[in-house]
Amino acid sequence: MTRPRRQPRPPRPLRPDGERGSILLVLAFIVFSGLILSVVLQGAVFQLDLGTTLVQRDNALQAATAGVQAVLAEVRGSTSTPSGTHGVVGKLPCGTTTGTVPGGRPQGSYSVTLEYQLDSTTGGASETTRCLGDGVPADYNLSDVVITSVGTAGSARRAVQSTYNFLTTYKPIPGGQILSYDNLDCLYADIPSTNPGTGSYALEVTTNCPTTAPAQETFSYNANWTLQVIVGGTAWCVTNPYPSGNVPSGGGGAAATLEPCSATTGAAPIYQEWGINDSAPLQGVTSGGGAGNTCLTNPIPSGTKSSPAQQVTVEGCNGGFSQTQTWQMDATVGAGDAAPSAGNFFGPTDQLVNFQQFGRCLDVNGQSVANNSLIVYPCKQFPDPSVQPIWNQRWCWQPLPQAASPSSQASAGILYTPNPTNGSYNNTAQPCAPNGFSSSSTDQWPGTGSTNVVPECVVPEGYSPNNGGSTWVGKPFAMPCNLSDWPPTSTADLQKLESEDMVWLQWGASAPSNLSYSYSAYPGNDAGYANGDYSGDCLTAGPLGTATGGDQYSFAAMTACDGAWTEKWNTPPSYGVTPVSDTHEPVLSGG
Repeated sequence: MTRPRRQPRPPRPLRPDGERGSILLVLAFIVFSGLILSVVLQGAVFQLDLGTTLVQRDNALQAATAGVQAVLAEVRGSTSTPSGTHGVVGKLPCGTTTGTVPGGRPQGSYSVTLEYQLDSTTGGASETTRCLGDGVPADYNLSDVVITSVGTAGSARRAVQSTYNFLTTYKPIPGGQILSYDNLDCLYADIPSTNPGTGSYALEVTTNCPTTAPAQETFSYNANWTLQVIVGGTAWCVTNPYPSGNVPSGGGGAAATLEPCSATTGAAPIYQEWGINDSAPLQGVTSGGGAGNTCLTNPIPSGTKSSPAQQVTVEGCNGGFSQTQTWQMDATVGAGDAAPSAGNFFGPTDQLVNFQQFGRCLDVNGQSVANNSLIVYPCKQFPDPSVQPIWNQRWCWQPLPQAASPSSQASAGILYTPNPTNGSYNNTAQPCAPNGFSSSSTDQWPGTGSTNVVPECVVPEGYSPNNGGSTWVGKPFAMPCNLSDWPPTSTADLQKLESEDMVWLQWGASAPSNLSYSYSAYPGNDAGYANGDYSGDCLTAGPLGTATGGDQYSFAAMTACDGAWTEKWNTPPSYGVTPVSDTHEPVLSGG
């Protein structure tokens, strides 16, 4: 059988011209898609690199911050005892501190360097050093330390820099020498510097009193009325051998000792409490907080320039100024309990403590307004505030609501001391007028039974009537307040007080730094104040050694308000001191 022959397929028709070359389009599409994918992949890689860089930079910054915190802990821990607040210069870190911060990917590390800033006490240039192993050089004070921490993580490097400000004895932390009346000898704690134990040591007086005092001559007068010295990491308190504060009949002359303080803060036993009266003895305290009849007594005669150290005794107080029982405490020894609590203008004793001379209070010179001067004198006090201070260290503020203050941050008023001019209450601890001023003297101090009770007002300068005449006085003084126009109910009354320079401005914590905690002369109608210029004159403590002959005291004065610490009164100890400041990221060399 023969199969039929298969017919050949007809030829395929030719494609239209528009479809020719489509393969080229397909090839082009494939190439283009490859290019797009390449760009996308490159972008993804870039994003991954950028994310890694950001993580490294963040970890480096965290490491640098951790380095600052680690060194700050070392600085703050450089104290005499683990929980102490008194630093030891020899324990401060130096050199370079390194460390790592676990947990980061990549792990961060830090390298920290320090630069201690030293301020000259003689007017010279400041100095810097990387290490204080040998202590602070003579004629310099330790101011602050600049901490620079460089953190590294992977290829990233970042830095953090902070400044730590030290609270030292030239800032308001009590500590200074207690000199004799003739300034030739001083108190000395006969305690070894290392391993002193907890026994009892002798309190001595020595003629070896260097300008840079050793720890054994650096005493503080504290808010619990203790006299304290820190030696060998222990606080030692001057201890009265007569626990009652009084010398027994026919007794006296026992040795004063130094024993571990029963309380560095809070209530102390009365045999470790000491008061100060007008002639500046260091006087024992009775159980009621009053003045006992025991005083620290200096055995070295006046004018002795060289003598072996001798034991200080406690004997009956002889009264008045004397080489044996008058002590001149450095302005940095401390104000005891004279300063008010933070936020208050005055404390329970109504004293004005100077911020620079923070062991000194504003005082009417010699308890007499006839002296036409105010001085800055050791703060007189006893635990019982009705005993000391007497009127010439008590200060009262009487607001003047009628007086237009140039600033909401100031109060206009009268600064006065409650000295009754009839003499009945002179030399007593007279309080401020409980009911405020009045033109009626019987309203000033109710219950006194006194007449002609006129307080003394402070004026910045002027003509003084205190000596029966009219003498020009170019520094602050106290004079009888003009109560005939009190209270001022008219513009004329106020202008009269202004003309007598009896009106002041009291500036609080929120005032500009050149005025906070100061008393400035009232501006009256001065255009400068009206335009917001408060750079008037402020009540200030003058240079040491200018008052009462060779004594280490100063006159009060008036100076341009520039924020100096001598112009500030009853200021919190921490004012103007921020422990850590100026934290920032410096630019690193080399990127």
